Amino acid sequence: MAVALIAVLVLAWVGLLLRDHRLGEEAKVGAFSRPDLPQAERDRRAEGLKDAQLLNPDSSLELARGSYLLSTGRAEDAVAVAESLLRDEPENIGAWGLLSQAAGTLDPARAAQAEAEIRRLDPLGSRVILPAAPPAG
Repeated sequence: MAVALIAVLVLAWVGLLLRDHRLGEEAKVGAFSRPDLPQAERDRRAEGLKDAQLLNPDSSLELARGSYLLSTGRAEDAVAVAESLLRDEPENIGAWGLLSQAAGTLDPARAAQAEAEIRRLDPLGSRVILPAAPPAG
């Protein structure tokens, strides 16, 4: 009986993760790959990245949301996303990359600190720092 209960719980968890993955992919495609959509619709789809994080510890969706915010000229909001990620994951090099780019003109000292963290975490400069996002269109 206990094994059956554990199996049901595992299946429910996997189902939630699959749902989150599907929602995340749909949100990313709608926000990043559909420049034909009105900006408000792209924004709504990007906000779907939050919905896709239900019980999902992966920070890549939140990083994608921050990247989207930056690509649409909302650097302050992107900084807030990066700072939130870094509170939970201080060694998240993608979040440091987002912070470096987003804070570049807003807070050059914070951007320089982010760049120093990137060099500390990746002294050889071999990692991809920020998910690529097409320019806002």
